[in-house]
Amino acid sequence: MIEIKELRQGNLILVTDLLHDWLTGTYEHNDPPYLRVLVDDMGAYVARTRPECNPIEITDNWLLKLGFTKDGGAWIDESKTFVLYYLEGQYIWDMKAPAIEHVHQLQNVVYFTRGIELTVKS
Repeated sequence: MIEIKELRQGNLILVTDLLHDWLTGTYEHNDPPYLRVLVDDMGAYVARTRPECNPIEITDNWLLKLGFTKDGGAWIDESKTFVLYYLEGQYIWDMKAPAIEHVHQLQNVVYFTRGIELTVKS
């Protein structure tokens, strides 16, 4: 299961309730936080405060859907700046990253790559 704080708007996830599995959710900043879950191609949404949010495993099919192309042992994104390698049962990534100029960018990079929240120390 995924913690809601791990998500950003537009992330693809599997959201399950008693009746349905939906493939995408978007995080809304409310109290309590909830997901607006896209339920059809017409843009209909349903709100869920406590959904079962599960990750989607990376597969060759998903990489193709996301615009990656395979080049030998590497998967390369359309911009040719992000590369995934599948080594010893896990995906390792490499990228040509833009410069970090602001504190919020640094916080986001550290959080999303290391799972550590940078906060001001007293």
